[in-house]
Amino acid sequence: MKILLIGNMHDQTGWSQSGIGYALSMDSVGIDVVVRNIKLNNINGEVPERIKELEAKSDKDCDIVIQHVLPHMLDYSGHFKKNIAICCFETSNFRKTSWASKINAMDELWVLCDQSVKIAKDSGVNIPIHVVPPGFDTSKYEQKYDKLTFNEIERKFKFYFIGELTRRKNIEALLIAYYTTFTIYDNVALVIKTGVPGASPQQNAQAIKQLIDSVKKGLKLYPSVDMYPIEIGITAPMSNEEIMRLHATCNCFVMPSYAEAFCIPAMEAMAMGNPVIANDCGGMSDYLSNNCGSLIKNREQPIYNMLDTFNELGTGHETWSSIDIIELGKEMRRMYENPRICKEYGERGIDRSYDFSYQNIGNKIKELLKL
Repeated sequence: MKILLIGNMHDQTGWSQSGIGYALSMDSVGIDVVVRNIKLNNINGEVPERIKELEAKSDKDCDIVIQHVLPHMLDYSGHFKKNIAICCFETSNFRKTSWASKINAMDELWVLCDQSVKIAKDSGVNIPIHVVPPGFDTSKYEQKYDKLTFNEIERKFKFYFIGELTRRKNIEALLIAYYTTFTIYDNVALVIKTGVPGASPQQNAQAIKQLIDSVKKGLKLYPSVDMYPIEIGITAPMSNEEIMRLHATCNCFVMPSYAEAFCIPAMEAMAMGNPVIANDCGGMSDYLSNNCGSLIKNREQPIYNMLDTFNELGTGHETWSSIDIIELGKEMRRMYENPRICKEYGERGIDRSYDFSYQNIGNKIKELLKL
């Protein structure tokens, strides 16, 4: 049986990394998969050579099509025995959109986490739904990486964040928790790797500095913004190798996002043996459960001021999960003061990460497709 996988593979976003993960998971267990890339922007990221080879294959006589696209882009075709959609949902519902009708035209829906099943059903999806997270090259996390050089924080305990500079990622909550929990007398630092896709490093540096200064001034803890504990913003593009080096350099990953269908950086931090502190939502609730990481409680609140998406999405008709900032700060303090707990979380996280290997996810797909 031959599978056609359609999706965005080239821009190094979490979406494209997920698509690559699905393709290579199927390929790793002998599924005959053909890849077709959809270009959504002008960003060109790293693409594995094997993906390029799968893109070069003929799509003649494909039996099943899997579309890893936004729901409104789905297109059912009677030329295939089965049409499968892979979609991500990161707010409480999408009832005010056309998404449910587009998804219901397909034969099956695959989602990345348990929470997305509920979101889809609550929004009117009535076709079979299966949880199929993306796969990962777990051998990548077994390698040794040279640490990055941060002279001013070399000997400090380094909290870190990797994610886009968007409202959904809730970097503001991380900054508030960090500044209200620690002082310059604590041996800590916060490293923030962020940016807006398509913006220049200079534009991103200015944006994150404005956010940092705004939080400091808003808290009014000290007479000068220079009196807060140190933070470092990284806004230049980083290769996959450099991202791995960042994981190897830092000590504890923190993700305060309002919503995450999966969150690859948190998953990779866990796989690299770092403790992870995250909002208890989406994919993070799945893979960090059973003491593989620290999940922080939250409360649902209407979405407000989410301007970087479609007009019919991210409205006050939907909710997302607002992290408890006080509890986040307490957990950051606990990780900082307890090396033994950090080590235990790291060891359990490494073990958990193998559940998401190419082979394990590939075999799950093989079972769903009855191959």
